[in-house]
Amino acid sequence: MISKTEISLKSKQLLQERKELIQQRKNNNNSQKKEISKEISKQLRKERKEKRLTILKKHIQKSGGIRKARKELNHKKDWIPNMKDKDKRKTCKRSEILGITTDYYKKLYQSRKVQHVIKEYNSVNKEKIEPILKEETIKSIESQKLDKAPGSDLITNELLKTTLPVMAPRLTNLFNEILETETIPEDWTKSTIILLHKKGDKEDIGNYRPISLMSNIYKIFSKIILNRITNTLDEHQPKEQAGFRSKFSTIDHIHTLRQILQKYSEYNKTYYIGNLNWTKNGLNINGENLNHLRFADDLILFSENARTLEIMLQQLSDESVKAAYRQIKWRWTGHMSRENIEKWSRLVTEWYPRDGKRSRGRPNKRWEDDLRKIAGPVWSRLARDRDKWKSLEEAFVDRQAVQQKQPVAD
Repeated sequence: MISKTEISLKSKQLLQERKELIQQRKNNNNSQKKEISKEISKQLRKERKEKRLTILKKHIQKSGGIRKARKELNHKKDWIPNMKDKDKRKTCKRSEILGITTDYYKKLYQSRKVQHVIKEYNSVNKEKIEPILKEETIKSIESQKLDKAPGSDLITNELLKTTLPVMAPRLTNLFNEILETETIPEDWTKSTIILLHKKGDKEDIGNYRPISLMSNIYKIFSKIILNRITNTLDEHQPKEQAGFRSKFSTIDHIHTLRQILQKYSEYNKTYYIGNLNWTKNGLNINGENLNHLRFADDLILFSENARTLEIMLQQLSDESVKAAYRQIKWRWTGHMSRENIEKWSRLVTEWYPRDGKRSRGRPNKRWEDDLRKIAGPVWSRLARDRDKWKSLEEAFVDRQAVQQKQPVAD
């Protein structure tokens, strides 16, 4: 489909010629009108084909697929023809379908907690809020994704980005006015909800996923506030909290736990872990207590018998998966070593219990032994050099992939 604004100049000229012939109301120009109509159809087919190929090429180069291209080329709207209510009665009336949908999601998202009395907010001693800068607005606009459906105002992210020099100062003034008056536009409190079918019976409202289409200008304002809150929270978060922060990961906590277990075992020190709830007495590393870790209970797998566990480990021993895993380990180690942020993962890796004593004989294989074989005893220092560390990656992955299977403390 091609709109009037997208047709070429040649098509517009042909349409104008046909319009003039029709307005003449002469019977002797029917053949001429017929020829022009054929030419118009031929030209429009050509332009539709060119548009389709252009859209397909754009999305293939951008994402490698055509899913978004098909979505952009599909101009039809799929209405929900029928819907079942809570009593399994089917209806095809639009008003009743809307009522079923509204009641379903109202009950789904309704809070079941007892309502508490909210104390009045005391704004006497509140901190002064700095005005929003134009640079903050520009950064927020540039961070927005393209090809996203707009809200009821129909302002797209593409429009905001192409008019950035003009819109940024005006939006900044609007946002600062909102901060001063503590009142947001009424349109921002409304959203358009669309339903996307997931799977199963299309007449069951439970098989649909609701998506709220909100104003993109509201999202830009929210992004500015979020960036400010994030910066403030990060400054006051301890290094133990890593699950949801930028530049942190639960992998850091997993690595920390495994290093502690490995080193306490190597130096014959007793350790106890109960429910992973170390809020009072934690482990002491370099004079600091590790007592605020938050571990998710789905990060560790258990088995009730040795055979099941053996099967799980055997599956992980597949050579192709093993090579990919070693590559991830090598890259993550370099990333961890070069981070300027204080993390338990790096502290624990470089630490060992000074008051413990190792057993005689060859110790069990340790996490860093694989790294030492390739990078030597100064692997931690070498990992801080990105180029040198990357140059050894292939050797590490290839060597580990062909080794004999043996217990590894990863």
